[in-house]
Amino acid sequence: VYKQVPEPGSNVSLSDGKITLVIAKKTTKIRDVIGYTKKEVQDYFDSIGVDVYISEQFSDTGKEGTVISTEPGVGASVKKGDTINVTISKGKDPASETGDTIQIPVNFNKAGDFIISVTDDAGEKENSYSVQKGETKQLTLSLAGDRSATVTVKSASGDVIATKKVDKSTESIEIN
Repeated sequence: VYKQVPEPGSNVSLSDGKITLVIAKKTTKIRDVIGYTKKEVQDYFDSIGVDVYISEQFSDTGKEGTVISTEPGVGASVKKGDTINVTISKGKDPASETGDTIQIPVNFNKAGDFIISVTDDAGEKENSYSVQKGETKQLTLSLAGDRSATVTVKSASGDVIATKKVDKSTESIEIN
């Protein structure tokens, strides 16, 4: 009871006898759920009767699949039926990872005009080369972690000669 009419200690006539009590809904303070899994956080908020809206976003700090924030935050008072916004980590954003720069030699075992396309962590780039038989060109790639890139070699007319998936362990690409 957080309000009473008439005020406590007042006299009430027996003929009227009307007393009004205002009762507050029970509130609960939100505990720290950072690091909880989706199931754990859902179970917790279900237990206190609070609805949950879950969204996901990339995070450099939160482990993938765990809570990284709530709105309202830790310690806020909520009551049954309120909605809490919970954000779950999708892990690190692959686009924000900085890649290691590596070089892979491309050995041309035939002469001609070639177009080499590379799709790696830095995006896609294309270069044209006119080479002699036995010539080697160095490709510079950006690869984060255990990621790979795709190298496509085409003739000057656009015919695909070779496509190779490369990673940090690739020693060279042979074009025959």
